[in-house]
Amino acid sequence: MSFPRSGPALLVWTVPFVCVASILPLAIHGTDADAIHLFLRATARLSGLLFLLPFTASALHRLSRGPATRWLVKERRWLGLTFAAAHAWHAAAVALFLLRLDEPVSLDTAVGGTLGFVATAALAATSSDRARRALGRRWRTLHLVGSYYLWLVFAFTGAGAAAAGGRPGTIALAGLMLAAWGLRVAGRKR
Repeated sequence: MSFPRSGPALLVWTVPFVCVASILPLAIHGTDADAIHLFLRATARLSGLLFLLPFTASALHRLSRGPATRWLVKERRWLGLTFAAAHAWHAAAVALFLLRLDEPVSLDTAVGGTLGFVATAALAATSSDRARRALGRRWRTLHLVGSYYLWLVFAFTGAGAAAAGGRPGTIALAGLMLAAWGLRVAGRKR
């Protein structure tokens, strides 16, 4: 099995797809409240799905060695940067939401979301061999804490939506986040 896209090409091919796919509600419905909500959810779900790839890469490879999981591990840095680019697009959706709609945002959502964007930026900014050498052991701590924080944000957002009788896509993403955590635990044991 051969994977045609690797390294920077992942960004070149994936990010435009994420942008086009998530902006469809705005293209179809304009910028009314429903379209903005759809855009916000689409960018969150797509970035959440992209987050799962680098988050589970090592665990999947430990549990099932093969060409696909070997590719995931090899391309983990670029997959992470692809997630970061998609999450930046989600930040644009959040900005549109805040600028266009007069809806209150809770303090915990504002703080938790802002910290999530900061964590994403920190992970992306330190995703190079040079940064890894410069940070030493702190690099691993930063990436471990940052990725688990992002996992918590995605998982709790989905769990909150599920508890409130939320949308199936958000609930499914929460289930995938829980499964990803289970994979990481199982991968550690192996």
